[in-house]
Amino acid sequence: MEGKTLEKLKDSTLSKSIAGLALRTVILEIESSRREDRRKAIFQKMEQKYREYSDKHRELCWRVGGSSNFQALRNKLKEKDDELVKLEECQLRAAVLSGEVAEKVADLERAETAQLSVARRAAALEDAICVNCSERDCAMEMARLREDRLDERIGELEKKTADLSDRVIALEAEKAQLLA
Repeated sequence: MEGKTLEKLKDSTLSKSIAGLALRTVILEIESSRREDRRKAIFQKMEQKYREYSDKHRELCWRVGGSSNFQALRNKLKEKDDELVKLEECQLRAAVLSGEVAEKVADLERAETAQLSVARRAAALEDAICVNCSERDCAMEMARLREDRLDERIGELEKKTADLSDRVIALEAEKAQLLA
């Protein structure tokens, strides 16, 4: 079924499809690179803010010491710090998953390209088989026609041989009469 569909496609259409796949791959790589750059910038900014707030926290701890109000603030800050760490872990995991998705998309595109190549080759082989079958049928028909002509020629020669045999017998009989 695929071979018949591909036979209907023009080479230019296939070429454009393959070029389109390559263009999509380049676009995906560019978009992936841009997303990665944005993530890096966000991570750097978050790290900078984290350090800044961590330094302020340490300074506050040093100034305020161990007062009860400060302990509540310290607990809140610790919670926020934990949330920030979890967020960073999630973003890192998202970046890893994004890379895996990009790899799988590239694998899929390579598989599609290979499938197109195999389908084109199968179509070419089907065409070659059709040509070979046609050539074989033509050769068989030519051999049958030659055989028919030879059979006709043999029939004609046998008839001439029979006529000549009859004539030889008639001439020998005439000779025998003349000699007698």
